[in-house]
Order: sequence, then structure tokens, then C-alpha cells
Amino acid sequence: MEWSTQKQLTYGFVLILIIAIIIGLPVYFYFFNKTPTCFDKRQNQNETGIDCGGVCSRACSADVVEDPLILWSRAFPIANGKYNLVAYLQNPNINYVSERFNYVLSVYDDKNVLIGTREGVTSAPYNKNFVVFEQAFDANQRTIGKVTFEIASKVTWIKSVEEKSKFSISSDQIVLVAGTPTLTSSITNKTVERFQNFYVVAIVYDVEGNAMVVSRTLVDELQPKGKAVVVFTWPHLEEFKYSKIELIPRI
Repeated sequence: MEWSTQKQLTYGFVLILIIAIIIGLPVYFYFFNKTPTCFDKRQNQNETGIDCGGVCSRACSADVVEDPLILWSRAFPIANGKYNLVAYLQNPNINYVSERFNYVLSVYDDKNVLIGTREGVTSAPYNKNFVVFEQAFDANQRTIGKVTFEIASKVTWIKSVEEKSKFSISSDQIVLVAGTPTLTSSITNKTVERFQNFYVVAIVYDVEGNAMVVSRTLVDELQPKGKAVVVFTWPHLEEFKYSKIELIPRI
């Protein structure tokens, strides 16, 4: 073999080798030497399932209760055949919150005939009870017999880094103001976050522990470490015989 031919073959081999390295290394790292993540559809790192548990924020289904617990769902009359629909739920999973999920509230009359539905999206906060509130449902002058709450999509749970409580809330007694039952409360922000346009729901319970009336008020703004006054009113509150008031903020 002539020297020039040998030199050409050597150059050709080197060129092929360089091309193989340029193409092969990315292919190798992409398919065979990926850095493990929580989104690679593999059980690696210290995960207890595929992309869940361990270092991953998403909970494995075996480690959590699948859905929030539905404690009750009811309709509360306002006026002129309209009602507020409220579902009272509980997050049963310690140290987990849920991503947003779909729900359906269905309203039936006293003959168990469907009057209508309300659909929406909510999420379960850190380790606490929470409410779903749908305002001013028109029952078309029919008598409401029952309200059901259904979780309409898969609930995904993720590890929470929230404080156990972002707020502290105190309230006065319910009093009559110009003939209207009124509750004045104060909510204090315990964090350095600024919150805007969130609701606080007040539930008043009778002496047997049943929810009597429910009201919801919008808080426009709550500054870091700040305080806001929240006022609730009801069109009626029978004889003011109540045992407790529960206030639930919904961020």
C-alpha cells in the first residue's frame, strides 16, 4: 500500500471516529446515562414508585388516601328561592396537599329529582378541613332535598412545605346590626407573604353541632404580618342559639 493511500485511510478513520464521538456521546448520555429525575418515567434515585415518593414531591398512591374526605354537603337558603351550596371536606394526608381537581355539586329536590349542578375546580390545603362554596344556586322555587359532592378527576398529592397555619383568626359574638345578624372577625397574617383577593368562610353551628348558616366574605388584601377586619352577615339566624363559629380562609 502506498504511503499516500495509507495516509488517506488514516485521515478517513480519524474523521469517522470524530463523527462517531460527536454523534455517539449525546446518544449515549440521552439513552443510557441520564441524570435521574422525578419525570423520567423510571423508578430510580430513592423513589418508592415510578417518579413518586422518596426525593420526588409527588406521593405514590400507596402512601396516601386517594381522595379528600367528604364530611357533608348542603344547601343554605338565602332568599327568593336561591341557596348557597357548601361541601365540607377534610385533607386526610398529613404533610401533603393536592393539586387542583375537578368537582361536581348536584342538587336534588324533595322527590329526589335532579334540579341542577355546579362544577368547579379546587384543591386540598395542608392537613386541615376546607370548604367548597358555590353561591346563589337557583332552585326554581323547588324544595331542595339533598346536595351531593363528587370528585370528578384524579387527585394528585404532593409534599407540602407550608406552615401548619398561615393565619390566626379571632371573632366577636354575633350581634344584631340594624336588624341584621352580623359577625365581625379579624384575620392576622403570620407570614411574610402578601395575599390578595381570597375568601374567608364562616360556618355557624347549632348546639347539636350541625351547620346552621354559612357566609363568605372577600378579603381584598392582607399585608405581610398584617391584619384585616372581616365582616359576615346573614339574612336570618334563628334565635341566635349557636354553639360555635368556624372561620376557614381559602387562598
